[in-house]
Amino acid sequence: MSDAHKRRDGGFSLVEVLVSIVLLGLAAGGTLGALAASVRASASHRDLTTAQAWLQGAADYLQGQPRQDCNDVGGVAGEAEARIRATYQQFVQTVRNPDGWPAADIVVLAPVRFWDGQIYQSVCHDDDGINLQLVVLQVTSPNHRVVRTLQVVKGD
Repeated sequence: MSDAHKRRDGGFSLVEVLVSIVLLGLAAGGTLGALAASVRASASHRDLTTAQAWLQGAADYLQGQPRQDCNDVGGVAGEAEARIRATYQQFVQTVRNPDGWPAADIVVLAPVRFWDGQIYQSVCHDDDGINLQLVVLQVTSPNHRVVRTLQVVKGD
């Protein structure tokens, strides 16, 4: 074999080096893309789990508090729902909020509904001895990407 042949067979050509760099770059780019998607999914799952845990804790705490009767809060019938909701809001605000989540991110949604024997509606039936209320709690994540609600039925 001649010396020219030995030198040509001893290494990689420029084209081979460039192709290998492009292939490695594509593989690294795909891996980084998958890693970024995994991080986003993990953060979203963390927010969902945190919201649900806080919501469940607030619902459990609210269940343990005394039910507010329409007659107990005083005022005219239209004001009773707002006062009941404000009282329940104070209850859920005392539940410890997760780190980085403001206490204002959990709310009692309007209106609190009252059971009439067939459906939940806006007229209170405490005088009829039907003492069930439908309270809806909502938690919003600090970045506003996660909003979770939970219905709580309060009774005597």
